[in-house]
Amino acid sequence: MKIPRQILVILSVLVCFIFIIILFGSFQEEQIQGDLELYQSNLLLQASEYKFNDSKSDQISYLRQSLFGKDLYKSTAKQYQDAIDNNLKTRNKTEKTDLKDNLQSTDKLYLSLGILESQQGKTQQANYNWNKINDNKKYSKLVRDLSDLKNTDKFIELEKEINTNLKGWFRYSALRSLYLKQNRTQDIKLLEIQEQQESQNALVKLIFVSIMPILGIIFGVVILLVLIVQWIKNGTESLLSPVNYSTWKISWNWETVLQVFVVGFFLLSQAVVYLVGPLLLKVFSSSLAPSYDLLLQSIKVLITYFLMATSGLIILYLSLKPFFPLDNELFKFDLKGNWFWQGIGGYLVALPLVVLISLLNQQIWHGQGGSNPLLFLAIEAQNGWVIFIFFITAALAAPFYEEILFRGFLLPSLTAYISSRQAIVLSAVIFAFAHLNLSEVLPLSVLGIILGFVYQRSRNLLSSMLLHSLWNSGTLLSLFLLGNS
Repeated sequence: MKIPRQILVILSVLVCFIFIIILFGSFQEEQIQGDLELYQSNLLLQASEYKFNDSKSDQISYLRQSLFGKDLYKSTAKQYQDAIDNNLKTRNKTEKTDLKDNLQSTDKLYLSLGILESQQGKTQQANYNWNKINDNKKYSKLVRDLSDLKNTDKFIELEKEINTNLKGWFRYSALRSLYLKQNRTQDIKLLEIQEQQESQNALVKLIFVSIMPILGIIFGVVILLVLIVQWIKNGTESLLSPVNYSTWKISWNWETVLQVFVVGFFLLSQAVVYLVGPLLLKVFSSSLAPSYDLLLQSIKVLITYFLMATSGLIILYLSLKPFFPLDNELFKFDLKGNWFWQGIGGYLVALPLVVLISLLNQQIWHGQGGSNPLLFLAIEAQNGWVIFIFFITAALAAPFYEEILFRGFLLPSLTAYISSRQAIVLSAVIFAFAHLNLSEVLPLSVLGIILGFVYQRSRNLLSSMLLHSLWNSGTLLSLFLLGNS
């Protein structure tokens, strides 16, 4: 299959125009990073309530201070205030924001901030924040009763409101205040038992979302230092030296590359997203109850991605068919060799580098620039089926399709025109921009460079697919644990 050059050029210009509009449109969208910081603070709050056996010992005191800081309530309250300010700023800056959702989100932040202030004994400040909540039926009655427990006589209704609208540390704090007001000694004891169990679970989650990545970063830094020392010591024989492998044998030209990406990756993909996606949503929504909305969304994402990947791979196959048989080194899947350890090593090296770039990236975008919509859905996942479907999409389907396209096809194609190192960098930048969120360009470019380096060294797509899968799996697991805190 070959599209005439004139048509291909016109389509390429059209795609570039649409691409730029979508990219700059993401500038007005919020990143998920701010939400993640709040979720992690909520997890810290819950874990901080855990009572260690020897809580008065110096070692336990040092451990608590290392995990939770000197004044967790104060630092968390500042985070909530910053989130409120950002919400209000976003609402004022753009008409694109859904005003109702923004107000409800801000009201929820005011509700949580008020509870934090109340627990610090700052009753006046708590009432001040609660009074800022708009006429929101979901929270107005709750905050009115919480701010005036002395005069509240509808304790059963208030307890129900607390259990419905709050969770984690905020729920336990509000219930404790209510039970103390009613002198419900037995319920307070039961609440403390439940809270200790939840606090223990929060500590375990904290290990996975905070401590385990730190250990991975340490291992990654060690590997990086070893590689640098090897490079200094062995020169051209080191892993970081200019690649001495022979280049891939490429029979096609730049027109084939454009055809695969313009027609297969972009045009068909966007057609699937904007035409097939809503149709799928309509079909499934008629058969699933409203309570299964997130399950519906996850199924829609999986099927949409499957159709996108299938259409893209079909175009790739048809575009390369005239050049069959291909070089044996192209699109290689080989279970032999060191691909497993190369994938693991690449993942560990990626951790410190991408985290460092992400921290710098936050200073550039200040919470704007958009994020992958799948991340926002994953953090709300509350059951195993939803997270399983997201795992299939992000940890299996995405690495398979994207590695075939960007590392298996694009990277070797670029080496026909530029050096191997330049091809790795350029393919990584294209990979990053293809995610259509400005804030993700720098971190994903770094990840793409490591993926390209691992693939070029191994000449085995299994190594880069494993690295890609580990990265997405780690992100997905962290989101799931944080969202359920």
